Amino acid sequence: MIKIISFLGGLAILSVCSRQMFLMFRDGSFRARGNRLIVRSAHPIMFWMNLVGLTLFGVIGVALVIAALR
Repeated sequence: MIKIISFLGGLAILSVCSRQMFLMFRDGSFRARGNRLIVRSAHPIMFWMNLVGLTLFGVIGVALVIAALR
């Protein structure tokens, strides 16, 4: 039961991360708290740090899926 929950949780995390990364690179921007628009050209450090955070969160999702498949 724990393996099924971790597998589904990992897939959910991966789907959210991949969707957010796709939208972020498609538009070149993302929405911050308070619906504030962060544009890559105006705030490059915030943009790339958000990418790093999404990548780390995606790695956690991959780790959950791999752990569930073992």
